[in-house]
Amino acid sequence: MASPLAKQPMKDRILETADRLFYLQGIRAVGVDTIAAEIGISKRTLYNHFPSKDALIAAYLARRFVQPRPSDKPPVEQILSTFDSLERRFASKDFRGCPFVNAVAELGTEDKSVKKTAIAFKESRRV
Repeated sequence: MASPLAKQPMKDRILETADRLFYLQGIRAVGVDTIAAEIGISKRTLYNHFPSKDALIAAYLARRFVQPRPSDKPPVEQILSTFDSLERRFASKDFRGCPFVNAVAELGTEDKSVKKTAIAFKESRRV
């Protein structure tokens, strides 16, 4: 029986695998060859969907960048809701911190798009 991942379009499979590996092992620690091998595809197939590792990193961060829904709750309730959400994430055995902070910590200022995305993400979370 095929895994649920095997039924997804290839681009989605690549991105989901990259997301998991980048988050759990680190962006620098995971090469495109590792991602391709994990899925069972060639690097050429991966590069047909993402022309570079930088493009894959950008897609990974874009996937993680979910805009918060507008809320009509009072600001205090919004803040408390944020802490409830963080508490659930922190309790997860797979929690490895904020993917945006991790990306900036790994890639520093050498990748301006990563830094820009991380700043935009943090600013979007302000109440």
